[in-house]
Amino acid sequence: MKVGCAFLYWFAGRKKISPGQIINQLSGAVDLLPTLTDLAGLSPDYFYPLDGISLMPALSGETGEIDRTLVSTWNDRVSVRQGKWLFSADRQLFDLSTDREQTVDVSALHPGLILQMQEKVDWYREEVLGSLPEKDLRPFVVGHPDERFSKLPVRDGTPSGEIRRSNRYPNCSYFTHWKSHIDRITWPVAVEEEGVFEAIIYYNCAATDVGGALISLKAGKEELLSRLTQPNDTPMTGAELDRVPRTESYMKGFAPFSLGTIRLDRQVRDITLQAVDIPGERVMDLFLLVLKRVN
Repeated sequence: MKVGCAFLYWFAGRKKISPGQIINQLSGAVDLLPTLTDLAGLSPDYFYPLDGISLMPALSGETGEIDRTLVSTWNDRVSVRQGKWLFSADRQLFDLSTDREQTVDVSALHPGLILQMQEKVDWYREEVLGSLPEKDLRPFVVGHPDERFSKLPVRDGTPSGEIRRSNRYPNCSYFTHWKSHIDRITWPVAVEEEGVFEAIIYYNCAATDVGGALISLKAGKEELLSRLTQPNDTPMTGAELDRVPRTESYMKGFAPFSLGTIRLDRQVRDITLQAVDIPGERVMDLFLLVLKRVN
């Protein structure tokens, strides 16, 4: 870990963190929250204990390297980091102190360590992954009393009909190929506090397709109808800066457009966007739906 990130500068002066130092402490994203709260001098009362640790003692030189184990998972693949060792999801063992590119599998030289690592993987699968539902059916909370804006990105939406994502990676995608009145986009939601909200979409649409699609936003028994009247036809950007073509989606300039206001009550379980009239060839490319509390 290299000390010198911009968000540490202000705290560094207060906590006397030496600039430019390199600390060989095994760390991960789970350590960000405890480290930042420690830097800010906060002691939150968490409902559940955190998996991460504060890196402040290492940053300030108060302690040396802490021996720890980090387990990572993605798409049902589990790997383990322990000191200089990485035990991959393919049961390969790498010594990262001499092989940072993970090219030499040394598992045959350390059978005892392999058994220890595999025990950690088995425990994690049983105790952590085994406690999770096969499919996450939790709704997305909107209308929280402490938040004025509730954002529903297309990452969390479910398309139907001919609508598809611009890329297979949801975190970096937008909805495109929206051409039919049977196409729709749905978000499962839970309304925390009832109220009236302005619905704002972030979209991209050619001038030839404006004039324009009549958009329906349904939330329970309420429906908001609005006609898209403003073009926003900007090209994809980013490719000109890449040395190698990326696998994630390139992006466009998505502009906000207010659909109007709609009332959301606590009985609402889904929010759905649909085009009921399409004069042009397509409706739009969609990136985000924002619900702004009016009252």
